[in-house]
Amino acid sequence: MLIDVKPEPNIGEDDATTFTLTGALCAQLGWGYAVISDISAQEHRNLRFLSGYRYPRWRAGLVDVRLHERAGDRHSLAGWAELLDSVCEQPLGAVYSALWWGGLDFDVRTPLSLAAGATAV
Repeated sequence: MLIDVKPEPNIGEDDATTFTLTGALCAQLGWGYAVISDISAQEHRNLRFLSGYRYPRWRAGLVDVRLHERAGDRHSLAGWAELLDSVCEQPLGAVYSALWWGGLDFDVRTPLSLAAGATAV
């Protein structure tokens, strides 16, 4: 499934056209498609920031294993980075990637900070 996220006030005519074309292409590929526009400014900031950590270079196999081993544990983002320091070169980037990919769960409505809490899924 492909999801476009853009706050309603920022959607212009060009965006609406793009969403229509994207929806048609996704349908041809057999993919689902949705536009989410009812998010808060904070949610938008968090998702925009975390989208930079969606790339494979931020993912490390041992990070996923470590998070799986600690499923249900809750720590601050700084705490998770400290716990992952021994299994990857850039632990904070790995934490942000885990937030993006769902290995760590957090309240997307609250500002991201090193003190923010996240739970291993």
